[in-house]
Amino acid sequence: MTPEDRVKAIAELGFTERQARFLVTVMLHSGVCLLRQYSAFAGIVHGQKTRKCFDKLVRCGYASAYRCRHNRGQVYHVDRKPLYRAIGEAESRFRRPMSAAAVLENLTVLDALVATPGGSWLTRDYHGGRTRERVVIGADANGRRRVVYVVTSAWPLDIHRALQACLLRSLTQPEWTVRVVIPRQFETARTLVEDAVRQEFTSPAPLFTKDIASYFQHRRARGRGEVATNDAERHDEARFAFGAPRYQALYQRWLKHGDAVLEVISSSATADALRSGAGRVEYHVLPFSYRHLSPILDAPSVPEMGAEDGDDGGTAPRPPLTYLRDVGRGPIERPGRASARRIQRAVSRALAATRRAERRKRGGVLCRPRTPASETADGA
Repeated sequence: MTPEDRVKAIAELGFTERQARFLVTVMLHSGVCLLRQYSAFAGIVHGQKTRKCFDKLVRCGYASAYRCRHNRGQVYHVDRKPLYRAIGEAESRFRRPMSAAAVLENLTVLDALVATPGGSWLTRDYHGGRTRERVVIGADANGRRRVVYVVTSAWPLDIHRALQACLLRSLTQPEWTVRVVIPRQFETARTLVEDAVRQEFTSPAPLFTKDIASYFQHRRARGRGEVATNDAERHDEARFAFGAPRYQALYQRWLKHGDAVLEVISSSATADALRSGAGRVEYHVLPFSYRHLSPILDAPSVPEMGAEDGDDGGTAPRPPLTYLRDVGRGPIERPGRASARRIQRAVSRALAATRRAERRKRGGVLCRPRTPASETADGA
C-alpha cells in the first residue's frame, strides 16, 4: 500500500484526512502518542479539537488511555487490530503491550518525525532489535531522500551502527538529508555523535578496504577455529589497527550482508555530496522530558509492601542464600524432597512478587486496561 492508500483507508473509518495521516504515522512508527504530538503534527493550538479527536479514539475502542504519574497527562496506545489491518500491518509489534522503556523510546521517535515537517515516511522504521538502531527513511515534497536517526543509546557502537545504516540508505540517492535527532536525556552525548558523523561521513578509507576485508575474513575464520595458531600475531596487529567502534560496527554488518557493506568505507561519494551541498547532515535536540510519562499500569495485583504501602520502613528481608541449601540437613527435622521443593517454590514466588512490585514503581509493561462489557459494546 502507498502512503496515500493508508490515509484513505483510515479516513473511511470516520476520521478526517489530518487525523488519518497522524494515525498512520503513529501506527507505523510508535504505536503510542500524546495530545501535544497531534497538536504539533496538525499545526493547531492544543485545545478542544485535539481532545475531541482522542476522546473519539478511546470511545470507539481504537486506542487505550493510560494515566501518568502525578496525573501529568495521558499516554494513548493505538492498539486495536481493525486500524492496523486497514493499513496492511495487522501483525505490527506496535499494537502489542510494550515495556515502559519502549513507550518512552517510541514517543521519542514520534516526536522526531513530528519535528521533521514536509516528509512522507516509508512503511516502518528500521529497528535493529538488540542493536537499538532507530532509523526512519522517507522523502520530502521535492523527492529528496530524508533519513532520520533518533539517538536512543549513547554507546559508541550503537551510534556507528545507526550512522552506517543511514549511509547505506543515502549512497544510492543523488540528494539526501540525514537528520540526527537527539533527545534531551542524550544531549550530553552530542559530542560523541558529531565525532561519529565526521568519521563515517567525511573520512573514507579506500586504501585500507582490502586490509579491512582481509581482517574480517580472518576474524570470522578464527572464530570458527579454521586459522592456524601461527597467524595469531598478524591477527592481533589487525585487531589493534581496526579496533575502533567504527570497524567493530562494520564487522557485525559485514557478517550479515557481505562485502557490499564495505562501500561505507571505500566510497568518497558521501564526503563529495556534503562538499557540493547535495548531501546535508542536520542536528535537532528535542526539548521534551519524558520522565513524568511512566504509565500507571494495569498489572495483576501483588501484595503491597514497604514504601509502596506508605511504610517508611524497609521491606521484609529476603531469605539468605544458604537457606535452600541447608533445608533438610538436620537428622531430626529433615523434610522430604517434596517439602523442600514446596519451600523452594514458595521462596521463588515471594522473590517474583518483590520484583513485580519494584517494577510497578519504576513502570513495567503497558497493558490493555480491563474494559467493562457495557463500554465494549458501546465502542463496537
